[in-house]
Amino acid sequence: GRFHQVDVTVIEIPPGGSLSPHRHLAEEMIYIVSGSGYTMMWPRPEVRKERYDWKEGDLVSPSLNTWHQPFNSSATAPARYLSITTAPLTQNLFHNSAFLSASDFLFEDRWNRAVAQQPQYTPENTTGPTNVRMKVGHLLPDLRGREMLRRSRDQLGITIVPEGDMAANELLEMEVREFTAADGTTPQHRHVWETVYYVLKGDGYATLQKEGAPERRLDWTEGDLFLVEANEYHNHRPRGVGGRFLQI
Repeated sequence: GRFHQVDVTVIEIPPGGSLSPHRHLAEEMIYIVSGSGYTMMWPRPEVRKERYDWKEGDLVSPSLNTWHQPFNSSATAPARYLSITTAPLTQNLFHNSAFLSASDFLFEDRWNRAVAQQPQYTPENTTGPTNVRMKVGHLLPDLRGREMLRRSRDQLGITIVPEGDMAANELLEMEVREFTAADGTTPQHRHVWETVYYVLKGDGYATLQKEGAPERRLDWTEGDLFLVEANEYHNHRPRGVGGRFLQI
């Protein structure tokens, strides 16, 4: 009841299992928490399916309203992933959850751009988020171990902006940040969009505060997930060097 722009789901696929093919009028970013497998994607039945192999630490994003089906390639271990979608925006607009998967419309331009795009940095400035801007297709491997460019004096990073930078998405934004100084922090700030944080490495804490409410503290460590509501003040305080987190 506190989130209205995105939803968050953790999904586990049993050994050797898969999900049913599905599509939806919602953008989606998928972080692989554990295991390995692959996702088949296709825009319509007569088009050749694209296969994207993934493992722990990878980020996957199907283009809007394209068919996709994830498979667990292990016969012995489950695969688990974190899915963040913009489904609430569609539901709040049409007030019909079935409409999410009922449209046949193909966003062909998004599909074509995403299939052709390989991960690459496209820096726009010398400092700040757009200095580490990256364009990606449907798959960005190894968020935990990937070498990143310098975002600022105390941070490395990747920024994917909602201008078609990943899977041609126009709503979801993604950033990865790593602190390179022992006293690295982010200033207290807030914004009108809801944010999902997943801790990739390290430990520390965050302080959060809604207008007129008491401040609260969240201690986090690798593998933790926490949510920041729209217009909620927050900052991040890692312990030591190397704290890295994903935010969507």
